[in-house]
Amino acid sequence: MRVIGRQPVEKQRLHGLGPISFGRESGTTVDRSPEEGSVLRHKIFVGYVALMVLVFLAPVPTTPLAESDHVDKLVHFGIFLGFALLFQVDRGPKVWWAILTSFAFAAAIELVQWVLPYREGDWWDFVAGAAGATSGAVLMLLIERQARRGTAG
Repeated sequence: MRVIGRQPVEKQRLHGLGPISFGRESGTTVDRSPEEGSVLRHKIFVGYVALMVLVFLAPVPTTPLAESDHVDKLVHFGIFLGFALLFQVDRGPKVWWAILTSFAFAAAIELVQWVLPYREGDWWDFVAGAAGATSGAVLMLLIERQARRGTAG
C-alpha cells in the first residue's frame, strides 16, 4: 500500500490482472476505495445480465436483419462472450466454473424462450452462446496468464 499525504492508496489485484488502482489520486485524497471498485464491477455485471434478459426475453419485431440466422448466432456468441468476461471480472471464479455458469444461463434462456408464445428457443442459439462463453472464459484465462508473466518478470 502506498500513502499519498494522509490517505492510503490501495492497489488490488483484479483476478490476476496485476495491480489496479481504484480511484484517482488527487493530492491527499483517493476518490474510490477498493470496495467501491468491487461494487461498481458488480453493478456493471448485474446491469449487463438485466440487459441480456430483456434482450433475450422481450418480444422482437421481425426485420430482415433479424431473419438472418448468421447474425442471430453472432449476437448470441458476442453477448455470452461478454457475460463470461464480466462474470469472471466480477466474481473471479475458476475458468471451468465461469463456463458452466454461462452454459447454464444460455440453456435457461433458450428454455424460457421455448415456452414463451412470442419467442422461439433454438439449440443452435445455445451452441453459439456456449461457444461465446467458452471463448470469453479462455480469453480471460489468457489475459490473466499474460498479466502474471508481466508482473513476475
